[in-house]
Amino acid sequence: MNNFLQKHKNLGCLLDWIVFLTVSIIIFAIIGDIKDISTSPKFPLFLNLFVFSMFFYVNLRENDYKKKFNTLKDWSTPIFYVNIIALVLHTAIGGYTKTHKKVLEPLYKINKENAIKIIAIYLIFIIVSGTCILISKKYKK
Repeated sequence: MNNFLQKHKNLGCLLDWIVFLTVSIIIFAIIGDIKDISTSPKFPLFLNLFVFSMFFYVNLRENDYKKKFNTLKDWSTPIFYVNIIALVLHTAIGGYTKTHKKVLEPLYKINKENAIKIIAIYLIFIIVSGTCILISKKYKK
């Protein structure tokens, strides 16, 4: 299958977009109401589930063994960095579309209970993935 998709790059790109959209729709359906996502702790869960599922798909589609995610460190590193960047951006500026419509409220503008839950979820993912990275570095030696 991968050899066929490498020869027909347009079909591979179409397949990638179909998987991307399907995963997004499924995750939005699982998490619930999209209007509520800007002030609820659902966004970090959506983000991490999306990142994990897309990296899983990329790993399935990759046919070169050296490029696959084989270790715990390979799986934890993207989650670690995505959560750090998302926490900083979500705390400071929130999220906006091209037309300056607010998608995510900055954490300092929402109520403290939800802000603490969102920060805690980000920190849990950062701590768990960071611990996995450190453990895999220690055992690699």
